[in-house]
Amino acid sequence: YRKGFEPLVEGFLHLPYGNLERVESFLKENAEDVASIIVEPIQGEGGINVPPPGFLKGLRELADQFNVLLIVDEIQTGLMRTGTFLASEQENVVPDILLLGKGLGGGLPIGFLASRKDVGEKMGIGGHTSTMAGNPVVCASGKALLEALSKEVSSSRIESSSKLFFENLTRIAESSNFIREVRGKGLMIGIECRKPVGNLLKIMEEKGVLALNAGINVVRFLPPLIINRDEILKVCETLEESVKLVEEA
Repeated sequence: YRKGFEPLVEGFLHLPYGNLERVESFLKENAEDVASIIVEPIQGEGGINVPPPGFLKGLRELADQFNVLLIVDEIQTGLMRTGTFLASEQENVVPDILLLGKGLGGGLPIGFLASRKDVGEKMGIGGHTSTMAGNPVVCASGKALLEALSKEVSSSRIESSSKLFFENLTRIAESSNFIREVRGKGLMIGIECRKPVGNLLKIMEEKGVLALNAGINVVRFLPPLIINRDEILKVCETLEESVKLVEEA
């Protein structure tokens, strides 16, 4: 999925996601050349991949041990998506730099970066600028979104919706030859299939349910945090009908 963005920025090395031993081994040999570790608490575009418990906490400890920054990309996982305001909270991890975006704008384009005070001070005033940065309309939308989030969305609500989703999706997967696995956390859900999902997504769209892919063979559900029971059941019913059509084709 990166092909369309090449040539990529140089200076980045990718290590196996969820493998602390590989990260530690690399840092032992190359820490002098490493500025930071960048990680998603759950991989989004990579296929809704959930790391082993303790992975994020382990990265925090390694970053401290080898004196490198920990940058946590919560653009997809943040803002209650996985059940807490930040997914990193679930392992009591405080990043040196935090990234948010997407839903933060309430439908308008926004990006957000926060850092430890001492890290931010190294940029200097005006050290990082953008033509549209600080757009007042977008910032007002972000502020309204955060206010609504605090009033209308709770961890218990996400947990309840997630449970209903996973119960139904697991049932569908168990009776399907097309679906390999259901995974995710909270309302960040991935359905890995045995074949590309393009046709499945098209059928679902025709039936009134919009979903994204994450890679070529994973259906990604990132529903509204205020989705209700009837809507969840409708999504699952539509998926089940669409999967059967794909299997019969």
